[in-house]
Amino acid sequence: ASFYVLTPIPGTSQYGDFKHEGLLVEPNMDHYDTSCLVWRHPHLSPDELSRLLFECYREFYGFRDAFKKAVRRHGINPGGVVASLTTAAFNWTSGALERHPMSGGIGLRRRDHVQNFLPYRRDVFGDVLENNLVPLPDNL
Repeated sequence: ASFYVLTPIPGTSQYGDFKHEGLLVEPNMDHYDTSCLVWRHPHLSPDELSRLLFECYREFYGFRDAFKKAVRRHGINPGGVVASLTTAAFNWTSGALERHPMSGGIGLRRRDHVQNFLPYRRDVFGDVLENNLVPLPDNL
């Protein structure tokens, strides 16, 4: 199982609805990736939503349940059980570290930075950049 933050994708009708309601809070399109909160929930704080996201990983991939699920799925195949437990351990650890498992893993390496790509961004988008950010589109 994978868990994500609801992200209204620019150009979709949901994005248009969120924009119309004034719920969008993130001007950086780089963050519209389903692991960053880009909108204001009417009842839950950003911290609460983040806590709930990572709690999902910790709860779903807890060791006792993960072992039962692995045995149910793979039976007595030790290779399959070990592979399932390794995946569960990775996902649980990601939740514990509050790092989305699909965002580069738990041992991050910084090999590049947005500054490295700004010249390319300027070449493609030119004068429409505002504070080096690509402007968010209107709804289609």
